[in-house]
This record gives sequence, C-alpha cells and structure tokens, in this order.
Amino acid sequence: MKEREINLIDLMIEILLHWRGIVILMLAGGVLLGAFSYVRTSQSAKEQAARIEELKAQLEEGPEEGTEGNIKLKDAIKGWMDNEEINLEESMAKWLNVNPSELEEAVKKQLEKELTETQRNNVEYALYYEELHRDKEAYQEASVYTRMDPEKIQRAEMTFLVSSDDLERSYNLERIYEDMANNVELLTMLADIADVPVANVGEVYSLSRGSGGLMKGSDSFRVTMTHYDKAVCQKMAQAIVDFLNSRHDSMAAQLGEHEISVVSQTVGEVGISSVLTAQRNMVSELLSLESSIARTKGAFTDEEWYYYNLLTTGKVAGNPYAVKVSEEEAAEAEEGEEDIMSIINAGVTVTPRISVKYVILGMILAAFVYVFAIFMLYVLNSKIRSTDNLQELYEIPQLGKIPGDAGGKKLFGFVDRWILALRYWNQRKFTPKEALDLAAVAVKMAAGKNALKTVSLVGCDLKDRALNTCEEIRMVLAEEGVEAQILNNVLYDAETMEKLGDTKGVVLVEKADSTLYAEVARELELLRRQDIAILGGIIVE
Repeated sequence: MKEREINLIDLMIEILLHWRGIVILMLAGGVLLGAFSYVRTSQSAKEQAARIEELKAQLEEGPEEGTEGNIKLKDAIKGWMDNEEINLEESMAKWLNVNPSELEEAVKKQLEKELTETQRNNVEYALYYEELHRDKEAYQEASVYTRMDPEKIQRAEMTFLVSSDDLERSYNLERIYEDMANNVELLTMLADIADVPVANVGEVYSLSRGSGGLMKGSDSFRVTMTHYDKAVCQKMAQAIVDFLNSRHDSMAAQLGEHEISVVSQTVGEVGISSVLTAQRNMVSELLSLESSIARTKGAFTDEEWYYYNLLTTGKVAGNPYAVKVSEEEAAEAEEGEEDIMSIINAGVTVTPRISVKYVILGMILAAFVYVFAIFMLYVLNSKIRSTDNLQELYEIPQLGKIPGDAGGKKLFGFVDRWILALRYWNQRKFTPKEALDLAAVAVKMAAGKNALKTVSLVGCDLKDRALNTCEEIRMVLAEEGVEAQILNNVLYDAETMEKLGDTKGVVLVEKADSTLYAEVARELELLRRQDIAILGGIIVE
C-alpha cells in the first residue's frame, strides 16, 4: 500500500458537507457569547448604580467633627503639605486637639488607627530590613576579609606540643591549654593586635587539634593566624606563645610537671578561596537587603509613608520620591478628577445589552473549533474514502465506484448535491444504476480475460448498500453466464475464508467510510498468498 496524500480540495469539500453542524454551532457560540456580553453589561450597570448610591450617601452624611469623622488623616496632611503658608505642626496639633509637644504621639496613634494590619506589617518589614542592612554594613566595615587580597594572604601557623610522663595526663593538659588558647582574655588581646572587634576574631585566628599521631606521653594542637599584614601575624603568634608560657608555672604547680613548647612555626603568603567567597557573600547579602528595602518601600501607600517617616524621623512626611508636579500639571489633574455631582446627575450610563461584536466573535470561534475538529478527523481517518483510487493505493484495477444518494432525504439536501458537484467537477456523473451496470460489465470483462466462469465478491463489511450492490452485480453476471458468490468478512469468518480455497478470481467490494485501509491490505496479502487472481476492486459510497 502506498502512502496516501491529503487532497486539499477533498478536505474543503468534506468541511463544506458538514455545513449543518457548522451553522448550528455558530448559532450556539453567538448565543453564548451574546449572553455573556449581556451579563457583563448588567453587572457594570449594577456596580455603577451602587457607586452612585454610595456617593449620595456620602453627600447626605457630610463631614463630622473630631478625629473620627469622614475626613481622613492622610487627606488633611496632604492639604497642609500643599499649602506652604500653613504651619504644619501647629495645624495638626489644633486639628487633633493635643499640645504641640504631644503631637508626634497623637499622629502616630491616629495613623495606627487608620492603617490596616497589612500596612503596619509592611512598614515593620522595611524597618527590619534597614536595621539588618545597617548591621551587615557595620560588620563588613569591621571585617578583615574586606581588606584582604584572596591571592596574597599572610598566614602564620604554630603547633604546640604538651608532654608529661603520662599519656592520659598529657591529653588532659593539652585540652586545658586548648581552652586557654580560646579564652576571652587571649581573644581580646588578639582583637587589639589585629585591630578588629572581638566578634570578628574568628576571621584572623583559629585553633585545631594536631593532625599528627600522638607521641608517647605527649599531645599537640595547632593555631592559625591570617591577616593582610605579615607583621600583625607574627605579633599575634608571639602574643599566643607569651600568654601560654605565662600560664605554665601555675599549671605545673596545680597539675604536675609538664612541658609546652612550639615544635613547628611557619609564616608565609598563601591564597585562600574561602576569603573570596566570604567577600562575595557579604556584597551579595547587602545587595539583596537593598533590593528588599527598595521593593518594600516602593509599594508603600501614602499612609504607610506617613507612618514610616514618623517612626524614623519624627516628622509627618509623604513619599520623598514622589514626582513634583507643576501648577499647570496640577490644574490638569484637578480637571481630570471625578466630579461627584456630575456622576450623580448623569445616573447609570451603562445599559444592559447584547453586544453584536461578542455575537460575531462567538460565531467565528465556534466555527473555527468545529472546522478544526473536522480537519483532525479527516487527517486521522483510517478508512477508505469515496474519493480514493484503488489503482493508486494498492495497484489493483478499480472496476467501478457506486455513488450514494447525494443529500438523500436530508433537509436542504440540494445544498449537499451542489457541494458534491464541486468534488466531481469536470467528471461524468452516473446514477447508481448506471454505475452498477458499468461495474458489472467491468467484472465480466475481467473474468473473461482470465478465462473464469466463477468469481467471488469479497469484502470486510458487506452490509446495507454494499451487500445490495453485490447481490445486484451477481444477478447481472448470472444473466451473462458468469457465476458470482459473495464472501463477507473474509478476514474474520473462518468458514468464509475456507471457501477461498475453491476461488480462482476475486473482486474486492469495499464500503467507503467503513472498511479500514489496513483491512484491504490484509485481504490482498491473503489472496496473493493463496495465488488467487485479483480482478480489481469496487468502492461503494
């Protein structure tokens, strides 16, 4: 079987033949989206009516006296800030009915009343990020890491050996000296030498257990100093030696005779990748915090800015990054503001209606979905089509094609006949009777060429029109002296398949849109395997 190709003209005809479904679905799509547009405009009308009622209620209530009235604190502050001739602090103190000395606390309480919990949390987050940023910045300024070149770091190492006449006592003594090498007094001394806070001593000094094996009656530990200045490293190393030696006599008096000595001491320049990593982490943390601060403050509302500035500066101020507008721009903005009275007088301007645009859009979308579904079914169809040519697909003669009743008794069937006329443009049209007679003559001629007096009409789904066609062909052939037998479902009926043994010539009769391409291929393979002559094929619509 050759690979079948998609015929664009046939595909177009197939789509047009489904015009009834397309029309019905277009009507349904238009109705649905039209209903949606009506509901949408109805909702808009209700919202507009509710807005007008709200504005009317505000006008009827009017402003109340005191801080709990309809005038928001932010509106009062904006008005005061826009008027440079008014003393903001005196005006606010008078408005809130408090002494000027109590103004900050009064404004803070008023703002806290008007702020939601989310708004207060936003301000608290900003303050927390700023405090964390200051701490990180202070740590970075005091850190030795920021002043080091990761590829040129001065490093000093010393290994101390603690020995006595008893291994276990040596081990215990070594632990005590380790504690001494990490006590606050020594760390404070090293911080002064390295010029860093005590909290940052860990950047320049570390202590670890000796990596070598234990010697008999002895134990060891190692200290490491890192700095950008070699002299500082040497000075810290000497301070550690002096400090531990100063404690030796008192330790010997309390715990017995022993020795502590420096068995290894080195000073040199090294490269340490962890320092570079620490430097990058510091910068990354600061940038991340700055980004968080900017993002949080960038989303502040006016109320949040007033509250934030009051907490940080003690002054009532708005967004410091707000764009200053000129008098002309301010006048234009005022002209564009909503006029409450004009809105109320205008009333509800939105009328619930069905939008023609939505109706057309719904019809187009529905038609597109339906046509796409037909296209996919056409492409994925695995059954014989009435437009197929058996000679091109299977290399067997096509003896005839029996047309169906175009349009049949369907409503507006004449439209289907017009569409089918496009499919068979420039082709001779035959009635079902004429096509049947031509097919019978073709079968008779094929049988005569092969010197056969008996032929078999074989198919996989011979029923309804296909079976009736076979019966009529058999009767026509009988009049011409050619015997024909009908073998239905030859692939699936064992008894029918067995009858092929006595057959010398076969004509395939296949029902369009019923028989699979693969079934025809299997039938041909079976016939060729049994060495049965294939006279040709007939397609029944």
